[in-house]
Amino acid sequence: MFRTLSSLVPNAVDLLALEVEELAGVLLIHLKSYEGVHGNSVFQNGLIGEKNFIDAQEQRGYGQKPEYGDRQPQVNAALMEAWSWLEREGFLIRDPRQRALVRDFQTQTARRVARRLRCIPEGKPSS
Repeated sequence: MFRTLSSLVPNAVDLLALEVEELAGVLLIHLKSYEGVHGNSVFQNGLIGEKNFIDAQEQRGYGQKPEYGDRQPQVNAALMEAWSWLEREGFLIRDPRQRALVRDFQTQTARRVARRLRCIPEGKPSS
């Protein structure tokens, strides 16, 4: 089931106050929630597009407003820092065939943490 960032952390000030590791956990839950949602540009063919993710946060379409309003640029910067932390810690790994995309939940550490966060059921491997 898809979960917006603002459903996890409703207030930009609270989101920006999170430590990078805490925000990384929120981001991991949010990214995992894209899986199986048809018609999204973020999670496609088992891969997550970093640029598509940021583009989705900015809501550039006519009449659309960013999820965190005027604070969206700061939120995006914090999200990219959390994204980098997830990569550095092995939660997100780059697909060598797709330079700009990453795979999620492909490491044992990521699957173990995801189960603890109840992102994926126990015993069910991520696809």
